Amino acid sequence: MRSIKKIGFIVFFLFVGLSSCQIKLGKKGIDQGIIKYQITYLQSESDNPLISLMPTYLNMSFKNNSVLMEVEGWMCVFKSSFIKQFDLNRSVTVLKVMNKKYYVINKGTGDFMGMKAFDNIQITFDEQTKAILDFQCKHCQVVIPDKKLTFDVFYTDEIRIENPNAQTPFHKIPGVMLQFQIVANGIPMSLIASEINESEVPDEIFFIPVGYEEVTQETIDKIFFELI
Repeated sequence: MRSIKKIGFIVFFLFVGLSSCQIKLGKKGIDQGIIKYQITYLQSESDNPLISLMPTYLNMSFKNNSVLMEVEGWMCVFKSSFIKQFDLNRSVTVLKVMNKKYYVINKGTGDFMGMKAFDNIQITFDEQTKAILDFQCKHCQVVIPDKKLTFDVFYTDEIRIENPNAQTPFHKIPGVMLQFQIVANGIPMSLIASEINESEVPDEIFFIPVGYEEVTQETIDKIFFELI
């Protein structure tokens, strides 16, 4: 009887252990959910007083290889979104400033969350790795000569998004970036994933929202410039 109980305990703990492994492995390779990035500004408020009004988080939703990134700032005065529409092979920049609503469509490598597409961006890959929120990440170094800017990017292939950085200046990076930098309208900022949640994502969030006016990229740039 004692042996049977012992075997029962062993089987139970093996089952729990295997279940835990499956849960952990199930987290890898997720194909829909939300990633929350914490934003750190690389300027002080004394250098740029607008920093205190800027967003502190960026949320990225993904499903079926499409991506939505969105931020809100200036005490909710503006909301900016970047949509990568995988099926249409294009991106959409959406901007809401108070009651004004605009969007611009880009079919090539376009602007990304206020960051320009640099023709001479240089990306160097190496063997360095790092774990971010239990996701194994690979490393590359990005150099933007136009901005005299060099920074590290850590990206993972353990989240299933095909060409996750298409239509962005980082389109050569073959994985989901969990740590990177952007220069949005002249303001440098660092982003690192603080939460990754596997959850149901509605299809409609990747559509152009109703009631928005299509404009040119020049119009979007002018609005950002006036805000800053």
